[in-house]
Amino acid sequence: MIVAYIITFIASLYLIIYGNLSLWLGLPLLIFSVSGISFQLIQIVNQNLRLNRLKKKAKAKWVGEFTLIEGLNLVTNQSIHLILTRRDDLLLQAEQNEFQLNLADIDGIFITKGFNTLNLTDEEICKFINRETTAPVFNNIRNLIRNNRQYAKKYIMLISLKLKEDVYYNVRMNQDLIIMILMHGNNNFRQFTKRPEIRSKVRYYNKRMEPSLSREEPRLDQLT
Repeated sequence: MIVAYIITFIASLYLIIYGNLSLWLGLPLLIFSVSGISFQLIQIVNQNLRLNRLKKKAKAKWVGEFTLIEGLNLVTNQSIHLILTRRDDLLLQAEQNEFQLNLADIDGIFITKGFNTLNLTDEEICKFINRETTAPVFNNIRNLIRNNRQYAKKYIMLISLKLKEDVYYNVRMNQDLIIMILMHGNNNFRQFTKRPEIRSKVRYYNKRMEPSLSREEPRLDQLT
């Protein structure tokens, strides 16, 4: 959104100076675009300050804000904090409860834009997260993204858990799978995927990539 405000500002300024746009029309556009840019920057600063405070309070390596779509028997469609602790655990912290995962229990992490999941089959998604199943478990996720344009444009992260012999997982209900949507902070999220303890487990996808190349790390803005 901030890009649209910047384009509006530059275009308005150019048309006022070199074009035929009068000040009566150009000045309101300039004020509107500057106000929008300022509002967006204030939001970004507040988000970063909030995450830094939480990171310091939790004594963690990294903190991000997500919407939980599915997984761990937690309430779905709620805002959560994903925290990478100093002990290399992932802590999913919701308003009323939390869940801790050891990185050793994670089989794979798949990252892409939400709308890309609409073009992938269940079998293809399973390959990205080292998941072996023929059950059609991603239809509800596709329907959610298809009906929510906001989710379609955001980054989606799927975390596949290793199956344990002493734990029963209902694969059809995705109990061994965590699905989250990044709320904001793409640059902050990139720092998470760059961490050495995380990077070895991450796979990426965009429509120009072949599955065999999926471990090559593109910029997050290339996952379109």
